[in-house]
Amino acid sequence: MSAASWLSIVLAAAGITGLWLSGSRRKVGWLIGFLVQPVWLVYAVVTEAWGFVATAVAYGWVYARNYLAWRREEHGMAITKRGEGSILPDPEQKKTAAPKWTAKDEAELAEELAEDDPEA
Repeated sequence: MSAASWLSIVLAAAGITGLWLSGSRRKVGWLIGFLVQPVWLVYAVVTEAWGFVATAVAYGWVYARNYLAWRREEHGMAITKRGEGSILPDPEQKKTAAPKWTAKDEAELAEELAEDDPEA
């Protein structure tokens, strides 16, 4: 078996490991999957397997995109769409000022709290 064949087996094993680990949301999975892509590029050029160039670029992009999306989600910053549930503003929504807190509101709150508290 040639060195190129062995390299393709090692790269495939690394890629499958990266997929498995990233599917389990382990950071090292995305790192492995992303870092093996340049080696696939070298393999593609050396063996003249030009289809692997497009595949390696696409896989690298997907690994990076999914890792960044997972990281945003992990930190409570998921970007899904504009509007409700998103950190992006909804361009259709009008900006309105928050209502002012008045003395009447304060009195009503105090009254509600007094009704709810039997010891007061």
